Amino acid sequence: MQIGAYQVVHSTTFLCGEDQNVSFNVKVGASTVSFVLLFVHNPALGEGGLSWGGSGNELRLTFSNWRHTLGAALVQPIRIGDVSGLPLSVQAAVYRVGDVNLVHFQAMTGGQ
Repeated sequence: MQIGAYQVVHSTTFLCGEDQNVSFNVKVGASTVSFVLLFVHNPALGEGGLSWGGSGNELRLTFSNWRHTLGAALVQPIRIGDVSGLPLSVQAAVYRVGDVNLVHFQAMTGGQ
């Protein structure tokens, strides 16, 4: 799937609670990236934060305080690094439904 200048290499939707790791693998060029997503509630971290890090082929993303019943989203894809010589970005939209998060997540290459 192509969205503007981005090539979507992975798109998924899932339900998860807070403090549960969500893990999946994504093929990016000649490499496989192991994503680990975590949603946490910690008022001290501010509203709607996203942080990431990792080593080797593992990439950990932590979404802090994404608890809006009407939804929250990144306003544009966030570039998080390069894999196999390709710029890698992520995009997410999250809705709070009761005690779980409904998450739409995309990994993309290309862009600016």
